[in-house]
Amino acid sequence: TNFGLWPLVGKTLGIISDARLGRQTDVALITERLLSISGEDAQTLNRKNMAHITCKLAVRFMILTNELPRLNDPSGALVGRLVLLRLTKSWYGKEDVTLTAKLLTELPSILLWAIRGWERLQKRGHFLQPASSLAVVRDMEDLSSPMGAFVRDLCVVGANESILVQELFDRWKVWCEEKGWKSAGTEQV
Repeated sequence: TNFGLWPLVGKTLGIISDARLGRQTDVALITERLLSISGEDAQTLNRKNMAHITCKLAVRFMILTNELPRLNDPSGALVGRLVLLRLTKSWYGKEDVTLTAKLLTELPSILLWAIRGWERLQKRGHFLQPASSLAVVRDMEDLSSPMGAFVRDLCVVGANESILVQELFDRWKVWCEEKGWKSAGTEQV
């Protein structure tokens, strides 16, 4: 919303605990905001009853969701900035209501584990994408850019390769229909 970015000033982590993109969601705006913030672009922030300010937000987002979001980013830039973790075990119906008490007894070990991880991160300079998430990364790429998936799956790309536009567009329309995409767009796109 108009004032939605203001609370992120000075924060290093923004948690979206149960992300859902419905029909009324402005996916283009969400994608634009995530790209500009993760790209460290200056943001003009609207503050309620105060003057606007322009600054960079140092915030990184942790987004928790049961479904991969369909963010429209044909460039692939946003997916390239994400670290995806796929959780494979559900605790639904098997919740441990004593977990907090158990973890409190392990706090010194948890702290040492966290410090070692932080030291590795500082030395490396960036997070690593786990190999176990590579299939999820590909799924996210395909959701963000169906055209990229089409090119990867069906096209031969090279300096000496060519095809008639109409032939490529006809195959694209068939592919979209097979994959359940509602609109193939136009031949010009």
